[in-house]
Amino acid sequence: MVRALLLAAALLIPLPGEAQSPRQYGSQLPAASDPFPDQGPRADSRDREAWLEDRILRAMTAGVMERRRGKLALRDLDKIRQFDSIYRGANGTLTPDQNRDLQMRLEELRASLFVR
Repeated sequence: MVRALLLAAALLIPLPGEAQSPRQYGSQLPAASDPFPDQGPRADSRDREAWLEDRILRAMTAGVMERRRGKLALRDLDKIRQFDSIYRGANGTLTPDQNRDLQMRLEELRASLFVR
């Protein structure tokens, strides 16, 4: 049993000099101007909207982001949420194109606030 656990652990630890994928490597590096690095946004647009709002509010509260800039960002986020609501309509779902559009808008807003 102990041998099996040690073997499993050894398989999960990268060897010295073993290359990491860009996604793994990037996840370990916080954005230079992002005072609150974490696991990142979730795939669902509404989860990602909430995640981004939280980051903006925390940055404003900590004084890392000017209130004026934060309020403008929150207003931009509200516009994205309006698109999300319109896209979902009565059935509450998004087409792949609609989801892609929302994700692009959210990424552009995030990139404008927290430069990597």
